[in-house]
Amino acid sequence: MGGTLQKLCLYNVLLLFSCGGFAQHGQLVRLGFRPLYNNETLQPGKYYYSETQKDSLSFSTFRMYLSGFRFYDKGKMVHAAANSYYLIDINDPKSLNRQLEIPNGLAYDEIRFLFGIDDKTNNEGIGSGDLDPSKGMYWAWQTGYINMKLEGTTKPGKEFQFHLGGFLKPNASFQEISLKTSASDNTIGIDIAKYSNSFSMNDIPMIMSPGEKAVQLSQKAALMFSLL
Repeated sequence: MGGTLQKLCLYNVLLLFSCGGFAQHGQLVRLGFRPLYNNETLQPGKYYYSETQKDSLSFSTFRMYLSGFRFYDKGKMVHAAANSYYLIDINDPKSLNRQLEIPNGLAYDEIRFLFGIDDKTNNEGIGSGDLDPSKGMYWAWQTGYINMKLEGTTKPGKEFQFHLGGFLKPNASFQEISLKTSASDNTIGIDIAKYSNSFSMNDIPMIMSPGEKAVQLSQKAALMFSLL
């Protein structure tokens, strides 16, 4: 009886090893996102003066999708993170800290990702987790995910709303971001001033659907990212 029990236990241990039950996990890369305005930590509801707008701006909503994280070494992709779709939300501190698991010993000198959701994912329809439509970042199957929502008011109380998205050519709005880093702990600044100071809100106070203007403003939004 004792011998049979020992054999059974040994069999279970071997089974766990063969099925990956004790498989060694890869190393973790931390990605911390810090919303900023002119290098100052952004606070919802606080007014910030814009030289370009000649007005003070307050931001109540700042949400965006970052996706498709890939690691490069000397210009060659060495790892693509699976299912890396992250909804970043200034009003949800937990969303500003993410971790990616990569193979142990992976050498890289650059991380690339998308500002927005790619056309393939949009064509697949609605997703789950951060891609769940209940998050309020999905238009419809024809127009897909909203890559960024930026809403607020100017000092006189005039509202502005920028809902940037669109995945169908010629108005595909997602943008590739590239950051040079070999670190396992990264803080990425997202400076709204680089976006809001790049055009006149008197000319464009609102974008609520895909189109040429959404693509142009998405290209400007891609300039917000930098490694801190």
